[in-house]
Amino acid sequence: MWTFAGHAYLKLGNLDDSLLCTRTAVSQDPSLPDTWSLYGELSEAQALKTDEILAYYDKALALHSTHVPSLVGSGRVLYKAGRLALALHHLTTAVSVDEHNPAAWLELGRVYRALGEPTTASDCLLRAFNEGRQSPVRPFAANWALHSGADAWAL
Repeated sequence: MWTFAGHAYLKLGNLDDSLLCTRTAVSQDPSLPDTWSLYGELSEAQALKTDEILAYYDKALALHSTHVPSLVGSGRVLYKAGRLALALHHLTTAVSVDEHNPAAWLELGRVYRALGEPTTASDCLLRAFNEGRQSPVRPFAANWALHSGADAWAL
């Protein structure tokens, strides 16, 4: 419950309440990869240093080596840091574990674009779009974007 609340506060931009929920979740059960992944997302939102952010995702991956949200988060952070080969590894692992994850396909497309592979990048971005459309439930961020005028795919 605390992790869910932390995600909701994070999506709403309330970093203080998200941090409080995340700390509570970790204190109750530090063995949950979702909580450490949330710490990674929160650290990204706070614009912490790359190594600090990756440390949280690494904790989640140490608990569950194929935890898709942590693989996607790590891939995104590594991409932004210019560590494209490692980002590619994390994101290809993520899509092999969950081939219907639009965020993983989106980030993978960005990496391929940066690697100078426009055809593969386009394929990944199209897959991200299609997987997002086929999702049975609209993600919270997309609902928020519809009501706030924000771009749901802008990261």
